[in-house]
Amino acid sequence: MNTSKDTPAGHFPEMKIYCCLILFLASTADCQTCGRSFEFYQKQADWEHILIKEMNASKIESNLQYLTSQPHVGGTKADYEQAAYLKEVWSSQGVDKVEIKEYQVLLSYPSESKASGVQIIDETGRIKFTASLFETPVDGSFYDKSVLPAYLAYSASGIIEEDHLIYVNYGSYDDFRYLEEHLEISVKGRLVLARYGKFFRGDKVLNAQRFGAVGMILYSDPQDYAGENGQTSPYPNSWWLPGEGLQRGTIMWHDGDPSTPMYPAIKGACRISQENMDLPKIPVHPISYNDARKIFAQMVGPPAPTAWQGGLNITYNLGTKLRNSGWRIRLEVNNELKEAKTYNVIGKMVGAVEPDRYILLGNHRDAWVYGSVDPSSATATMMEVVRSLCELKKKGWQPRRTIIFGSWGSSEFGYMGTNEWIEENYHSLQNKAVAMLNVDISVVYPYNLFVAATPLMKNVLIEAAKQVPAPNKSLGFENLYSHWNLMRRFTTSLIGYGLSIVSDHSGFYQKLGIPAAYFLWMPDPKEWPHVDYPLYHSTYETFEAMKKFLDPEFSFHLAVAHLWALVTIKLSDSLVLPMKIADEADFLEEMYLELTEEHGNFFQDNKMSTVYLKEAIKEFQQRAKHFQSKINDVDQQQELKLRQINDKIIQIEKAYIYSEGLPHRKHMKNVILGTSVLDQYSGWLLPGIRELIFEHKREKDQKKQAEIIEEICTHLTVIVAAINGAALQLID
Repeated sequence: MNTSKDTPAGHFPEMKIYCCLILFLASTADCQTCGRSFEFYQKQADWEHILIKEMNASKIESNLQYLTSQPHVGGTKADYEQAAYLKEVWSSQGVDKVEIKEYQVLLSYPSESKASGVQIIDETGRIKFTASLFETPVDGSFYDKSVLPAYLAYSASGIIEEDHLIYVNYGSYDDFRYLEEHLEISVKGRLVLARYGKFFRGDKVLNAQRFGAVGMILYSDPQDYAGENGQTSPYPNSWWLPGEGLQRGTIMWHDGDPSTPMYPAIKGACRISQENMDLPKIPVHPISYNDARKIFAQMVGPPAPTAWQGGLNITYNLGTKLRNSGWRIRLEVNNELKEAKTYNVIGKMVGAVEPDRYILLGNHRDAWVYGSVDPSSATATMMEVVRSLCELKKKGWQPRRTIIFGSWGSSEFGYMGTNEWIEENYHSLQNKAVAMLNVDISVVYPYNLFVAATPLMKNVLIEAAKQVPAPNKSLGFENLYSHWNLMRRFTTSLIGYGLSIVSDHSGFYQKLGIPAAYFLWMPDPKEWPHVDYPLYHSTYETFEAMKKFLDPEFSFHLAVAHLWALVTIKLSDSLVLPMKIADEADFLEEMYLELTEEHGNFFQDNKMSTVYLKEAIKEFQQRAKHFQSKINDVDQQQELKLRQINDKIIQIEKAYIYSEGLPHRKHMKNVILGTSVLDQYSGWLLPGIRELIFEHKREKDQKKQAEIIEEICTHLTVIVAAINGAALQLID
């Protein structure tokens, strides 16, 4: 029998490994295939202890210094250089197979010949003010000529020149509706000004389009980004944003290459026309809060509501007219769509027993500038995880299941590398992927751990956290779990199920139903309820900012590395996957109670019943109890029985995938775990139902309301079928 090209020398294909193991597990003899003794399978705890001891915070720090040494926007030469470096490092450390996977995707860059920007023009046509496109270098910081001017990827190009400007607060759907319904101010045909924060910038643009605005200016308000309304000393003296800070980013709301929707951007792929792409339709541009102050000074009209006033030490007027007669605001955007190569670095550590079952680890590599927080803090951490696992391998360990490391390219534009790889490997991942562990950022601020995950990941995350040393023992915590559990949390429960589309894990659970987890250190939600991180996507997000203000000893990075690696080794090595079916059953019941508490009256008023949904959940709970008893009784020396049980476990959440997608968002396939239609940074349980209820409430036409009710009824049936499908996975 020939050896497989995808397995290391000396290992036979899958079935021969199983046969061999079944024979040797019944004795204490060494396996002639992989050289392991029965006692090896009792050493998982020892390997986990060795792994924790192996990891080194100073190595994470060194990794971050390299990664932040130059700007590395997706699709650029610097991006490829980092991909090639990572490939070389992983290969030299002992990863079994490493490759750079290329995709040709449509990215959005500022024009090199025509500048974008915001200007104030007087009645004679003279330019009175021009907003800055670059940050001013500050003491102790360096500036690289390859830094791109501030822009928002995928903004429509165009020129809007208006003598009206309307302030719309954060640009939420409710903000626009409040203006229209309570203040009788319409933004239709107008230019609007909104502040960053609270939710995804692309949804602000989508709301502006919904209400008819023709263009949008976004800025970072000091109330949200400068601390004490700008009264504290900013970077380089703290982590707060200077007045010149500029937030770059994407405003595209569909993930993946827009020119190849739902199929991979491989060589020879058919590209749809730009007119058929679901891209923003209006020009949008970012400015600093110093420049926003000058624009607010030109705005008259009624003062904004008290809750809309920010931290600029000026009265925030709603507009619409400008102070000086004949003066105008000019918004010009010159973006170019370009086909560019994006690079994924894919490493494989091949499993000795189940090489065709995959534990996926990943994070994206590209940044808008230096990216010391987003994403390089996570890339630096993942590099240490990979190095430590390779060192473990040199000591004699080899994973039972295959571990795949993914460094994704061009994710800042809309998770390009992840989604194209998923689309190319869809069927393989559908059958073989066990779980996806994603860390986008390791440390925003070292207060407490924020964890979002699908229900099957709950148990393994908690058990691993109990083994991780506390990152700061002076706080009185012995391990990460006690820190995470006892400090003020971000959600009522330890783990939030609102995964949303906040990072690269989204495609895995949205398109394939793969159990997924996402975690990072975040600020105190009570002290800074709306703070993401102040230097976000700016030139000031440097290595020095991380080293001086956020995690000087890199101990919190190390805690993320420990958790990431321990969850990996537990998922890769445990004979029975450490996933509790009871956690899934409890989640489904909580989901049902939340739905009926929030929308029970809606269902009652429209003569719809959720009884079949309740019965499907009850059936799943009963199946789960029966299945758990089978797990408890399984003979762990019967390899094929273990395989059967584990395969059933990893198919449970995959049953939530509906090929037709959500009713109004066909690209989203998970009918149980999803994203708010109003904010991609927020998760929704039963997203299709919630979106339809939202549409029904804003619809005034009775005939269309009736059509939406029929859609809700249909989608409820789809959800019931999905939960029934999950229950059927648990039957022999």
